[in-house]
Amino acid sequence: WFHGQVIDMIYLDIWEGYLPNWIPLWGGKKVAFLPIFNLADVAIFIGVLLILIKQKSFLSRASVK
Repeated sequence: WFHGQVIDMIYLDIWEGYLPNWIPLWGGKKVAFLPIFNLADVAIFIGVLLILIKQKSFLSRASVK
C-alpha cells in the first residue's frame, strides 16, 4: 500500500497520458507525472516562502524602533 515509501508522503496524480510523437525519446509513449511530496519538505518550503514574502515588513518594523 505504501509502495516502499515513508508514511508522511503525499501522492498527487497531476497528469497521465500520451506525449506527442514529435518529442524525442518519449514521443508517443504513455507517461505519468506522479510527484510525491514529503510533508517536512513542504513545511520548510512554505516557511521559507513566508519569510521571503514578509521580509520587507519585518525589516521596516525593526528600523522604526
